[in-house]
Amino acid sequence: MYKLMIVEDEPLIRAGLLQYFPWEELGVGPVLEAENGMEGVRLALLEQPDMIITDIRMPELDGLSMIEKLRSMLPDTLFIILTGYNEFHYAQRALKLGNVKNYLLKPLEYEESMATLRDCLDQLRRKASEASSLRELEEAAHGHAKLQYDTVVQHLLEGADLETTEFQPLLELEAQRYHYVPLVAACTGGITAGTRLDTLKDMAGRASDLLGQLPEVRRIMSFYRHSKLYSLIAYDGSDSDEALPGSIQEAWEQTANDSQARIYLSIGGPAARLSLGGPALKSVDKALYLRYFHTGQTIFRPDASALAASSADRPMQLRHEDKQALAACLEQGDRAAVEALMHRLAEETKALAAPADIAPWLACLQELMSLTLRFAHKNGIPVQGVYNDKVLSLAFTDDFGTADELFAWVGDWILQVSADFKAGGQRAPLSDNHIFESIEAYIRQHLDEEITLQTVADRFFYNPSYLSRLFKTKMNKNYMSFVTEIRIQAAQHYLRDPNYLVTDVCGMCGYKSYKHFVKTFRVVTGMTPTDYRKGIGL
Repeated sequence: MYKLMIVEDEPLIRAGLLQYFPWEELGVGPVLEAENGMEGVRLALLEQPDMIITDIRMPELDGLSMIEKLRSMLPDTLFIILTGYNEFHYAQRALKLGNVKNYLLKPLEYEESMATLRDCLDQLRRKASEASSLRELEEAAHGHAKLQYDTVVQHLLEGADLETTEFQPLLELEAQRYHYVPLVAACTGGITAGTRLDTLKDMAGRASDLLGQLPEVRRIMSFYRHSKLYSLIAYDGSDSDEALPGSIQEAWEQTANDSQARIYLSIGGPAARLSLGGPALKSVDKALYLRYFHTGQTIFRPDASALAASSADRPMQLRHEDKQALAACLEQGDRAAVEALMHRLAEETKALAAPADIAPWLACLQELMSLTLRFAHKNGIPVQGVYNDKVLSLAFTDDFGTADELFAWVGDWILQVSADFKAGGQRAPLSDNHIFESIEAYIRQHLDEEITLQTVADRFFYNPSYLSRLFKTKMNKNYMSFVTEIRIQAAQHYLRDPNYLVTDVCGMCGYKSYKHFVKTFRVVTGMTPTDYRKGIGL
């Protein structure tokens, strides 16, 4: 609908114009009224109408003077002159003014006047369409440029050469002699990987909005990998300027919320060239491991030289008795013994406060995983393509916030390998349905979240492809069908409670779209949620 203002000092003429034309059918509304040019100026600036019909001769301020005042302040508003034969020379003069597109000649002829109005409305529609197309082009261009700049972070991490033709547009940044602050953020907590990433993107977006208001910040380039954010913040300044890293920390602290997710942030010192961004990001990424040593700390400002160093002071390593204890745990599956070993390793981790202890700590963790995998291979337990890839590397270290959580997960995996060993060298779930009961319980605990096959595979140490085949061979259904059945069963349970609205049940069962929830409920049960309630007397 287009907003119209009528400026006319004669009340009867204003009333007549209101009644004379089918404004609603024309797509016009609301229709505002002003009785002279001065009131017209005030009301127009307040309401910003799309179109103004104005008389010429009025007290206090005539129509032409009103147009002169408004046309620079309301450049998108169209003006139509209302004039009589004896004032026609005024109308001709008015048409030479900007934004005056036509005139209505008194006394009004309906068909002629309607044609004039339709012509003006068509002009408004064309302008709106052109403006919309321009916005789309600008957004597309901005999105393409942003994608280019964001992609460079990925390539820097992969060691790409920025001198290649593909990255020529990015060398504009180098020419500006900006400096770059590297930032890496990780999201952990008792929620799914998809939710962690969404939470991280939301917080990063709000922090970027705050940082974008700083006059020295020129560009923020970001790349997401799994549940991590890698950013380079280009700014005007020197490599010795420590003010911006402090501002970055403040922006993230302001956007912190009470979500289940925990955000850990590592901010490095400024780099003098874009080409140094890759090594800087890797160093800052490594510093995120400091959260395992500093319980409760979420923001780190590492010193790159200290992180690059190694230390001979109290290097953490598996002792001979630890290796013997691990072998006994794998053979016997003694949960108490596994938990005791993992607790000691977690406590020793927290006792290592120096950044230089990261490298030997990672080596110790790698040895722990390698010994467990060697046990599996020795006893004929299939590993490749069966166990989750995260246990074949140290990728799982990105998923936890504390040493206690990390080693508890490792302990669960050791117990799983032990169970597979006792099952005769096969993954125990192949011989019973216990794993499906465990997965169902896990899904019900996280019913309102997005629970992907990858999420479940990570939780139960499976390779996702292998777990998918397991569903088809053992359950004769795919994973998504399994999850849908659980969600709809839960929905039926909640719908029996009259205290819940159907929209409440939709969210409680993990559906973001009400329409999709109703459609899925009907496919599974043969009726809508509302009909289901009617059928049980609610």
